[in-house]
Amino acid sequence: MANGVVFLPSYHEAMRDLPDAERLQMYDAIVCYGLYGEVVEMTPLVRSLFVLIKPNIDSSQRRYRAAQENGKKGGRPLKNQTENQNQNQNQNQSRNHDIDSDIDSDIDSDMERERELRGGEHIKPLPELAEEESTFELKRQAALAALGYSE
Repeated sequence: MANGVVFLPSYHEAMRDLPDAERLQMYDAIVCYGLYGEVVEMTPLVRSLFVLIKPNIDSSQRRYRAAQENGKKGGRPLKNQTENQNQNQNQNQSRNHDIDSDIDSDIDSDMERERELRGGEHIKPLPELAEEESTFELKRQAALAALGYSE
């Protein structure tokens, strides 16, 4: 049993030209079926229109019941909470990128200072970092070249 029936404008369009007695019969058929699930006696003309409308009533009721069930689950989170979470994630990613850049700058500065202390002698990286440093250097040079800078 439903709490209501959705009466679409197309229903009215379909019934508008019916004689009063058949139009009333059609209204009764829609309301009785929509509210109570009962199919009432109808003339052949009213039955032919009702057969076309019945799937719409069933579909509307299925959507309504599904919405009720989803509402019992709490629904979706408020939009502001979702947007705030996305903004926080973006800020955290930005902070992490800034921290990585700061660390890279600190390492470069430390290496430069060490070079100056050793009289310009190039400091060799640890063997396990050599490959990583050369890959980084190639990527850095490619990025500078793409931006139009040359060393």
